Amino acid sequence: MGGTTTYAISGNSATGTWGTQDVNIATVVNGVVTGAGPGTTNITYTVAGTGGCNAATTTRR
Repeated sequence: MGGTTTYAISGNSATGTWGTQDVNIATVVNGVVTGAGPGTTNITYTVAGTGGCNAATTTRR
């Protein structure tokens, strides 16, 4: 717990939103994921759709 991992996003996708499935397991701020407790959770990054395209989400576990 308390360890960190950093994910980087570049290009046009750099304006997305980070999220976590369970903040009791991990938090994520600007791509820096910090362990908060035991367990497994999903970290997501979502880019809003524009020009009639749907939003796109990628997930890391």
